[in-house]
Amino acid sequence: MNIETANNIPIKDMVETIGGLKNGIQKGNSEEYWYLSPFREEKQASFKINIATNRWIDWGHGMNRPENALNFVTAYHRCSTSRALEIIEASSLVNKSNNNNSLFSFPVQRLSDPTSRVNSGLSLKSGHKIDEIIKR
Repeated sequence: MNIETANNIPIKDMVETIGGLKNGIQKGNSEEYWYLSPFREEKQASFKINIATNRWIDWGHGMNRPENALNFVTAYHRCSTSRALEIIEASSLVNKSNNNNSLFSFPVQRLSDPTSRVNSGLSLKSGHKIDEIIKR
């Protein structure tokens, strides 16, 4: 997991999954959702996400600029960036945000002939060799 990948996760999914926010109110256009702030108790929603820009802002906290998805996790969990990346990676959001359902940054390589198999190799008759493979 890297910063770019984390910030590409949809912010709405991030605040609802990791922040536990529910029942966002869609105001005006379909790009804005308002929630009660996860950072304090309040009666009127002041926490806004914009799905078009994938940013959030907490107006009741005195913020004056939108923040990214990774900044939400660091603020919500009060943790470092590296810990926030671990939290995001452990969540179910990683596969949702990746079209290939892969955590790797390189494309999946396909065999040119999917029916081909590797049939040669070392004999595994020795119990020692089998134990060594199992340990790996």
